[in-house]
Amino acid sequence: MCYLCISASAIETLVQISTIDAILGGVYDGVMDFRTLKEYGDFGIGTFDSLDREMVGFNGNFYQVKADGIAYPVSDSMETPFASVTFFNADYEEKLPEGTNYEQLQAILDGALPTSNIFYAIKIEGSFNYMKTRSVLR
Repeated sequence: MCYLCISASAIETLVQISTIDAILGGVYDGVMDFRTLKEYGDFGIGTFDSLDREMVGFNGNFYQVKADGIAYPVSDSMETPFASVTFFNADYEEKLPEGTNYEQLQAILDGALPTSNIFYAIKIEGSFNYMKTRSVLR
């Protein structure tokens, strides 16, 4: 069974640490540790000091996805130069049909999101035969 959950309330806040332009400009030094980042959200994406792999925040835990595809727990002292986090609170939930592919998921999202002009936090819960990840080396 797979569920699509969307956090889209107007009262929720997305906190962004730094900007993508800073990252594109080579500003890779960590500016906030994860102990502090947890005060701003329990769900999100980002990276680590010196662009050391990909960060995923899920259910209050933060992980470093390495090149082997495994998500390793992050210590509170590690730092991020870029992250976008929020406290996930599902405002919308829908059971996804078994076997939903990527194109079908896109259509479902297009129908569920009221506008494409704001940020949404989207969580999909379920069991998957395959999950493709990507990660850059430090």
